[in-house]
Amino acid sequence: MPNIKIVRRPLKEDEIYLLMKDIKLYPNLVYVKESRFRKYNDAYIVEQNKEFIGLCGIYEMKDWVKLGPLVFLKKFHGKGYGKILLNK
Repeated sequence: MPNIKIVRRPLKEDEIYLLMKDIKLYPNLVYVKESRFRKYNDAYIVEQNKEFIGLCGIYEMKDWVKLGPLVFLKKFHGKGYGKILLNK
């Protein structure tokens, strides 16, 4: 998997659009509102060759950190990106 990059930053509007489009493909998936994605100021974003692949939302609190959602676009499922991100 060449040129994989994991960065901490907010999601871009076009990335939110891609996520919302993909989420609709999974009717049994717990729905994440578009507004929730806009609140991630410091999510872990996975990119390959500058293309958005997915993310892990992060909530840092006083004594602990909440991870999630962990979301990847459908065309990148089953390719090991989740393992790479969680190892990070």
